[in-house]
Amino acid sequence: MLKPLLLMSLLIVLPAVAGPTLTELETRWLQAGQPVIAFARAQGLPIDIIVQPQDAPGAVPLALGYEAGRCKLVLSLRGNAQADGVLQGVPAARQGLMMEAMTAHEIGHCQR
Repeated sequence: MLKPLLLMSLLIVLPAVAGPTLTELETRWLQAGQPVIAFARAQGLPIDIIVQPQDAPGAVPLALGYEAGRCKLVLSLRGNAQADGVLQGVPAARQGLMMEAMTAHEIGHCQR
């Protein structure tokens, strides 16, 4: 019960912050990474999520930055061929695991 509530709160807050409505791909990435994000926040890591609302050709699809002592998980998926390329060759049934693993990798940088 708690997991769906966390996901819903994440998806309700993000569109208001990011501006435009989330795309299907952005929603998939956020849903896949939700267990990792929830775990990190439960451990006290200061994580903010930023979904780039503009096209980001050539940008890495998922990155972590720092600002004012907080970790910024940044999704740059719109207009970004690399976002699709990351999942090419990954069976559809395992794409969620790939996105979750990538989220865990980036959030791992926040541990420093």
